Amino acid sequence: MDRPSSAEFVYYNDSVIKVGKAGYFHCNETAPYAAPRDGTTLFLLNAPGPAYFASADLDHCYMGQRLMVDVLADRAAPPSSAQQSSAVPTPAARAVVLVPVALALAVGFV
Repeated sequence: MDRPSSAEFVYYNDSVIKVGKAGYFHCNETAPYAAPRDGTTLFLLNAPGPAYFASADLDHCYMGQRLMVDVLADRAAPPSSAQQSSAVPTPAARAVVLVPVALALAVGFV
């Protein structure tokens, strides 16, 4: 069973929210629950395609504290032939491509 990848943000006197594409580029999304604080937030990356994150503090977002992650689709194991039937099949893999920003990030690969 495949488990989704995840992104964990660690921050001090800030918070991180998942935003849409427009919120990423224009820093115009907020969340009332995301008051600045110290802590961590874990987001599951369970669908292929871009995922956008930004500081909930709009001033921090404007200063570049935002992140776009491109989650790649699962890759299927290569088909086995009669000659390779004794080989151990390669498990499906999920990859994440990161775009550098000023937020601390730990990405989990499963």
